[in-house]
Amino acid sequence: MNDVEFLELIMRYQDGGLNATELAQLENQLHCDAHRRRMFAEVQLQSAVLAEQFRQEALQPQQGSL
Repeated sequence: MNDVEFLELIMRYQDGGLNATELAQLENQLHCDAHRRRMFAEVQLQSAVLAEQFRQEALQPQQGSL
């Protein structure tokens, strides 16, 4: 599995779209490969930062309202 395929697997994991076999494959990659663990952590962190940014933007009043 190359890095692009691994990133696609992470994205599908985040979306809840992995079947049992794919989940086991992800877990195996994370268990056996430190580089993949770092990639996984970075993607998870980036997703959390983006979610927080979108949340903050959604809470700000819209320009021109009231």
